[in-house]
Amino acid sequence: MTSDNQMSKEEISAGETAPPASADLLRTAADPALTEDLVLALLKHHGLPIEVIEQLVKNASALKSRKVKIALASHPHTPRHMSVPLARQFYTFDLMKVALSPGVPADVKVAVDDVLISRLKTVTIGEHCHHRRTSNAGPPRLRQSGGCAPAGCRNRRSQKNGRQNRR
Repeated sequence: MTSDNQMSKEEISAGETAPPASADLLRTAADPALTEDLVLALLKHHGLPIEVIEQLVKNASALKSRKVKIALASHPHTPRHMSVPLARQFYTFDLMKVALSPGVPADVKVAVDDVLISRLKTVTIGEHCHHRRTSNAGPPRLRQSGGCAPAGCRNRRSQKNGRQNRR
């Protein structure tokens, strides 16, 4: 009789490995009707379990939003093997946002910087100028690699000023 009671206690304890709150979060994260606002609200919590984040990455309807992808890649508890492939899909401006976010893990920032550096050849002068104006010349690794184009931006501005003076 005691062995049956011990068995049932072990079964109960095995079934309760995750607290009910995280079980609810897992069900919510797997819900295909999940809205962008709810996902962003979930990702604002820094104590979110990794299992919930993994479930969100697997949820195709949640990943339709660009904001959700950025929030997932920027979350401090998102595993690297999930955040780096997400970041490779971002536009250049979004990569810059992730690279300059304070809560992003260092290894993800390095991977994002590498993607940015590899895209430098395809970025137009207008994008370079916009990055310089909006992000304080970008991440340090971009400044060291000569990634920001101050001369190109200055030439572009002087051309605009020259056109204005001609009128």
